[in-house]
Amino acid sequence: MIKRTKGKKKRSRQVPAPIVPSFRFIAVVLFVLFAACALSVLYTNLSNRNEISVRRIEERIKSEVQKQKELRVKLARVCSPERIARIAVDELGMREPEKVIFLRYAKRPDGQLISESKLEKMSSQATVTVRTPYIQSYAYMETGNGEDEE
Repeated sequence: MIKRTKGKKKRSRQVPAPIVPSFRFIAVVLFVLFAACALSVLYTNLSNRNEISVRRIEERIKSEVQKQKELRVKLARVCSPERIARIAVDELGMREPEKVIFLRYAKRPDGQLISESKLEKMSSQATVTVRTPYIQSYAYMETGNGEDEE
């Protein structure tokens, strides 16, 4: 006779069989890992190349800025009033005028132009004002170059 128990039946526990991945699954996983590593290496390589290019461009920009500064200094030296006055006196034989004639024009209400001239002697020391985009300076020069000419 078989005894029956009321309620639960006794079941035996079965251990599941181990899951063995197939060759295809392993191949796909390995391919994905290889592709991820290859893309990582490629990205790092491209990033390094771009960084090197950026550094070269920055160095070129710095050198161009330095050249600009040097050219501005050279331009300021070339345009200096003292240099211009020295060249005018030494190389071109020019001298400061002893007399200056000022001309003044006016218009009458009837439309005619009238002019007036005024002769003035230059002072012993003349002020020359030179304004350039880079420098603003004043030079004081003696009138004449030491020779008496009439």
